[in-house]
Amino acid sequence: MKRMLWLAVLGACGGHDSAPVDRWPEVQKLAEPSVPPGAPAPFMPVLAGVDTANDVPGAAMDAMVAWAKAGGGLPWRAQAAPSATAAKDSAAMSMRASRVGYALLAQRPNDPDAVAAALYFAWRTRAEGATLIDETIGVVMADRIRALHAALRPTALEIKYAPTEPEIRRGLAVEGVTVGASLGGTLAADVHADYQAYLVDAPADPAGFLANFDTVRAAAETHAHPLLTQKRIVHQLFDQVAAYRAWLAAAPHH
Repeated sequence: MKRMLWLAVLGACGGHDSAPVDRWPEVQKLAEPSVPPGAPAPFMPVLAGVDTANDVPGAAMDAMVAWAKAGGGLPWRAQAAPSATAAKDSAAMSMRASRVGYALLAQRPNDPDAVAAALYFAWRTRAEGATLIDETIGVVMADRIRALHAALRPTALEIKYAPTEPEIRRGLAVEGVTVGASLGGTLAADVHADYQAYLVDAPADPAGFLANFDTVRAAAETHAHPLLTQKRIVHQLFDQVAAYRAWLAAAPHH
């Protein structure tokens, strides 16, 4: 089985007679939030009034600003043993919350507190989100802010909350933990093997990491399980992080 092949490769350093090494705990460790939890109020309780059919209420935007100033956290924070239902619910909540962040950028572009709140939300989703959707939302929103301010010098907060490649790797780990927890038997074992190959001992440089990711992803397509990680999304995230980093590097320094 392909699953056993991957595990054998991962454990090859022990010799032909050694048992395959299960390094899944390392993937679980990568998936852990990188920030302490924070209170969801006052922003999160108003999300019930945000949907895709109507304009974002001004009260929701005010609440996001207050939440960011208070150092709030996400109620859908990643868990060690997530359920498929919890992951689905967290993705829906994150999408709602992202609408508020984009509304702040569109309707209050010259308000430093509004931009700071959107930056903070994007960072929290990358740092503690429960799915790769959170990671994607956080990177894409940061990239939107970069595009809006491309001709300007980055602010201290835009530097502080810059998206990074390690955050993308964490997002992939979260995705693996979530998918693996929703399956059983051979399918779960295949997911474990794939995500170990994606992440454990993968090259540190972005180009090497993506080359390794593409190789593993191509082999994973032979599985019958619903592997959610899409090649184009991962490449897009790395490209957007690189663009943000280039913007910071090009900024004049005094």
